[in-house]
Amino acid sequence: MNVTFLVQIALFIIMIGLAFIDTSEWPVVFFWITMIIAVLFNTVNGIFQSCIYGFVAKFPMKYINYVTFGFSFSGTIASIFLIVSLMLSPHPRTVALYYFSFATAFMILCYINEIFLLKNLFFRHYFYGSHHQKSSADNNSLQDTAINQTKSQVEIIIDQDNNKLTMKTFRLVWKKCWIQLLNTVLIYFSSFVVFPAIQAAIKPLDSIVEPKFFAPVFCFLFFNTFASIGNYVAEKLRKPKPAGLIYLVLIRFLFIPFFLFCNYIPDRRTWPVLIKSDYIYILGSASLAFSNGYTSSLAMMYAPKSVPQQYASLSGMMASAAVIIGIIIGVQCSMLFQALIS
Repeated sequence: MNVTFLVQIALFIIMIGLAFIDTSEWPVVFFWITMIIAVLFNTVNGIFQSCIYGFVAKFPMKYINYVTFGFSFSGTIASIFLIVSLMLSPHPRTVALYYFSFATAFMILCYINEIFLLKNLFFRHYFYGSHHQKSSADNNSLQDTAINQTKSQVEIIIDQDNNKLTMKTFRLVWKKCWIQLLNTVLIYFSSFVVFPAIQAAIKPLDSIVEPKFFAPVFCFLFFNTFASIGNYVAEKLRKPKPAGLIYLVLIRFLFIPFFLFCNYIPDRRTWPVLIKSDYIYILGSASLAFSNGYTSSLAMMYAPKSVPQQYASLSGMMASAAVIIGIIIGVQCSMLFQALIS
């Protein structure tokens, strides 16, 4: 994980450097540099996220949710940085400078924190010596027996004969947790088909805030903040149970037509605007985010606990891959809805 942190910090520093350079004479080159940085950043971040979920799957269930909460709350911090940057300067170049400087400083703090984390006795106890004890909440929800194990080294699921991951192992884990992986894909698809592409293009009808702050506040800040709240509530109220989560996940698909009938791309749309109140839109935005955080936390907690303890790391990484798949499909499909509306 150290490498992923260092690469992300380096990419942010490059973006800060680009903010100082006048790129108006080579826009095509600047575009491709930006695209390459975006691809590298998202690739490295995906690797980092998969590693994190693979590691934390060895821990009690609540720590899996803390990671999910952390990803949501990091978006809240980024949204606050964006809003503060807009308040400090109206010039786009200065905003970019502030924004990426904040991000770089925050990544450096995270890197330092990881160094101390690896020396933490609690972390080493679970990560290096997989001692597994059931909390009373976990006993009531998922597993019938307590498992106590001590292992001499860090390991993912490996075939005992050849020390390699096998297709048989993947199939076994898939059969145990496929419903939670499907839930995860559907949760992130239904969220990211709307956020941010559709929500960011919804224009205000009332004068609640200045127009330039409407999307940063009610799209980006709201989504990440209320998703974090949903993550927290999921830790306290783990309902529905694993088998019933799919029904709540499917209900969330109603958010897609809801936002399409808001004041989305008003200058190009051919469909009528049925949601004519910004307050109703704001309520829908908060509900989308809260339900995203709540259901995603449940799915991410249920997946590793649906398999035997020795398979937890692999199921955690598969759940992380499901997150990425859901986001990619959702973002791509958002363009189809834009074409449909216009």
